[in-house]
Formats: sequence, structure tokens, C-alpha cells
Amino acid sequence: MDRMIIVVELTVSGETDILMFHFSEEEKLTVNLNSSESQSDFKIVFSKLLEMMLDSDVLSSFKKTEGYSKDLYIDVCKEYVEDLNRELAEVRKSLIDSL
Repeated sequence: MDRMIIVVELTVSGETDILMFHFSEEEKLTVNLNSSESQSDFKIVFSKLLEMMLDSDVLSSFKKTEGYSKDLYIDVCKEYVEDLNRELAEVRKSLIDSL
């Protein structure tokens, strides 16, 4: 099974803090961290990751845009990516065990 690395980039657009998931050069999903809709956006991202897991071993990698300076967001997003990788590994193991 191939391994796919999904870059999860913390960036800012104007006054909006964004967590951008780079699935490919063409496909990116964004989560507006300042929006009340962010939970819904995270569910969409997680669904996409689960879809991808059917064909590949998926791992996410945290990156922040150069110059991004909100330490709290940096720390929280790094931790989120680490937790996401643990969750993906557990789901992958469950999928393999069920097959």
C-alpha cells in the first residue's frame, strides 16, 4: 500500500486563520479556524481522509506559513495533527483487521 503525506498548513488570509489540507496540487480543503462552521469543515476533511485510506496509507504533516506568529494556534494545530495521525493509524488498523 502506498503512503500519502497530506501537508496540513497553518496560514492566515487577511484576519482569518486557516488550516489548509493539501490533498494534491489541485485539491485543497480549508478550515476557517475563526468560524463557527469549523467543526463541520473538519468532518468534511476527516471524511476525505477516510476515503483516501481505502487506497493508501495516509499520514499528515504539520507546516506553518513563514511569518505566522500566533503561538497558541501553532501549538494547538501541531497537537491536532499529531492526534489526527494517531486516529488515522487506529482506523487503518481497524480496517485491516476487518478485512
